[in-house]
Amino acid sequence: MMTVDRGEPDLYVKLPERPDLVGTMMRGHTMGAIKDGWIVYYYDLRRRPSDDLVGELCIVMTEGGRKLIRYLRRGHLPGTWDLVTDSGNHILDVVLQWAEKVVLIQPYVPNGEELAKLAKHNSVSTE
Repeated sequence: MMTVDRGEPDLYVKLPERPDLVGTMMRGHTMGAIKDGWIVYYYDLRRRPSDDLVGELCIVMTEGGRKLIRYLRRGHLPGTWDLVTDSGNHILDVVLQWAEKVVLIQPYVPNGEELAKLAKHNSVSTE
């Protein structure tokens, strides 16, 4: 049996209007389906990572100052985390300053002027 899309959305989604909802642009190619230049949204609360983030796609800030997008799992050493990627090398036993769950990913292709600005500003690496 075949069904026909009648053009109606499956559901309507409205994100809460919160001042701490921020976006950052993906840079790199190690997260599989999430493409370079796409916008990743999260709540900028900068909380210490916790077990409720295990297995979740997160924006993280490492102790060394790198902002990355990765799936989290507990590291083997106390107080550390493994940063897991779809198609690149995992980063193991990392100390994190903070981690926040990704709440939305928006496909986007920046123009040349935007890329130049982003090179100087807030973008997140997948490398």
